[in-house]
Amino acid sequence: MLPDHVVAAITNLGFDDAILQIVKDAAATAKAEAAASRGAAAASRASGFGGSGVQMTEEEAIAMQQRLFAEARARTSSALGGEAGQEAAAAAVAAVAREGEEEEKNE
Repeated sequence: MLPDHVVAAITNLGFDDAILQIVKDAAATAKAEAAASRGAAAASRASGFGGSGVQMTEEEAIAMQQRLFAEARARTSSALGGEAGQEAAAAAVAAVAREGEEEEKNE
């Protein structure tokens, strides 16, 4: 339903009932689309990562984040430091992988 001041403005401007009905229909459509969008967003949040259906525990997410940071450090180090940087980067990635394996064994 349109607010009273909108209906009054449309009427005062001299638009006929057909225009008023079009505006009411457009408002109803916009309201329905907004409700559907809110529902889709809530379903997306509930299902995990952007609606992909992937469920991940907090521990898995932290481990993934650490692995991704290590890989990013590795790429940066190798780009900046040549062969020595690549070795340091590989060691960092291996260390994160070992930490992840140790955490899995402890669970």
